[in-house]
Amino acid sequence: RALYYSTFPLQKQAPKGDWNFRLAPVYMVGILNFGLEHKVRDEMREKLKEMLVFRYELLETTIGERMTDNLGFVFLEVGKFDKAEDKLESMMDKWMFTLKNMSRLLERPAELQERIFRKVFEAARIAAFTREELDEYTNDMMTENDRKNAIDYARKLGREEGRTEGIMDIAKKMIAAGIDRKIVSEMTGLQIEDL
Repeated sequence: RALYYSTFPLQKQAPKGDWNFRLAPVYMVGILNFGLEHKVRDEMREKLKEMLVFRYELLETTIGERMTDNLGFVFLEVGKFDKAEDKLESMMDKWMFTLKNMSRLLERPAELQERIFRKVFEAARIAAFTREELDEYTNDMMTENDRKNAIDYARKLGREEGRTEGIMDIAKKMIAAGIDRKIVSEMTGLQIEDL
């Protein structure tokens, strides 16, 4: 299934007509609540019990050479993760805890204070909205974006007007100093008729 789904973003990169076959990287990440079946030697079985992240890529099997860096598969076995909230040490621990427990968490735990987790929990909060709440949120966001764009435009316009006023003041001083209007026009970029 992972191979099948990874073909779609690869196929979408193929333009109609001429193509140089350069592909942007595609990585398939599978978040699993079960363990993968691994066909490994007996001496590797113990190590498998500790592993939570499995990375696959296309390799030449004899020498281990990568065929490409542009296609990879990562599987996270979150079902095997069993650290308690107060035992989280690394960012990997925090991500695994979050992925495994997100559906049960009512608020962001104290151990997940990094900015990225604030964003994750905010996205989860929005994802849980009813249709009406989502419509209201979307309308509020559009209103906020419109307000911000209006303020940004007003600031830009104010800067442009201030710049024009400053150039006009300089032009007036140049003319008062007896400098020819043609030279003032060339120096300031203003039209002679505006002077």
